[in-house]
Amino acid sequence: MHRQFGLAIVLLLATQVVARADVVQLKNGGEIRGQLLKAANKDRVSIRTLTGAEITVSQALVQAVVHRRLMVEEYETRRRVTPDTVEEQWKLAEWCREVTLPRERERHLNRVITLDPEHVLAHRGLGHVQHEGEWTTRDEIMRSRGYVKYKGRWLLPQELEHLVASEKESEAEKGWYKKVNMWHGWIDGDKEDRRAEGLRNLVAINDANAVPALYKAFSQDASDNQRLMYVQILGKIGGDKTVTPLVYQMLQDQIDFVRLAAARAVDEEHHADAAANLVRALKHDLNTIVNRAAAALALLGDESHVPALIDALVTRHKYRVWAPDASNSVSIGPSGQMSGGNVASNLPPDVAVMILTGQLPQGAQIDQQTTPVSPVRRKLVTVQRDEQNHSTLSTLRTLTGQDFGFEERQWKQWWNASRSGSAK
Repeated sequence: MHRQFGLAIVLLLATQVVARADVVQLKNGGEIRGQLLKAANKDRVSIRTLTGAEITVSQALVQAVVHRRLMVEEYETRRRVTPDTVEEQWKLAEWCREVTLPRERERHLNRVITLDPEHVLAHRGLGHVQHEGEWTTRDEIMRSRGYVKYKGRWLLPQELEHLVASEKESEAEKGWYKKVNMWHGWIDGDKEDRRAEGLRNLVAINDANAVPALYKAFSQDASDNQRLMYVQILGKIGGDKTVTPLVYQMLQDQIDFVRLAAARAVDEEHHADAAANLVRALKHDLNTIVNRAAAALALLGDESHVPALIDALVTRHKYRVWAPDASNSVSIGPSGQMSGGNVASNLPPDVAVMILTGQLPQGAQIDQQTTPVSPVRRKLVTVQRDEQNHSTLSTLRTLTGQDFGFEERQWKQWWNASRSGSAK
């Protein structure tokens, strides 16, 4: 009872120190806690304790002065008077949770499970889980399964090795952006010497880590010649990093000779990778992309791609087109009342006069599309259209030496027969 009363008095006094709680650590191992005061003499340190007393000590006796939150000082006071029992240590841990002192809370939760190894709430507070009948941490479980923690993620060793290699590669790639952008600016500039130097530096690149920077700078450049230079640089670099940028140029570039150069720039070792991307493009929504993909496959494909090309001989695509608005016709009854899709349309003046004067007792049907005084109303509609893809047919002829036109059925019959060995 007396201990609790004393604690209450100390805490009450402590709340009067609102600025901060400081600790003067003495060289002899002692500590003085309270609020550091501005001393008149630099050779001395003054502090007002939690009880309100002022203490001044020689600077020569001071090891260090530590500034910390008042709540930490209150915690220290509570800690000193808390009994070393499961119940009281748990209460102090809960108080630490309420005032957001996570490290101090963990300290007392660990003390609780030391005193009571089966204290469920303390284990849960520490993030422990039961595994095979024992309390352990999720980290320990993951380590037992062979995982390694890296930047907050659990990875298998081979995954970590790949990730670290990728991060190093990414750093190397970032180093190229500034240089490539600078040289790009030089070749677009007015200074002849800079243009020549920028061109020399660009065509000398042989590091695959430069590919992302080159792609960003040149893949959509307005100059056809610069895009051609870019794909030629990629061709010289080679490797798997160049495949996707080169396929992009094959499919998206507007100029034939740039698309052709991109297809030729793929090194033979990666023809299959590029062709796989092109086969996927045979199902593209845009018919233009389908034909460009087929044309590139003539250089990079082989007979294994014939079935996909047969399926792409004729493809269906959606188009948005302007069409006459069917609501443009207006019906006029015997009473002169208009009805139909667009009743607000203007009538030809002579027809309007005839209706108003009763000269058309049976009414009239007016087609505004044939009436010169009223423009034809149109609207955007979506239509589907089957397209015969001549580039696909040309590639099939190149790869197979056969020609069945756009007759998919005949192509498939021939292909199946050739696979079974019965083709003539």
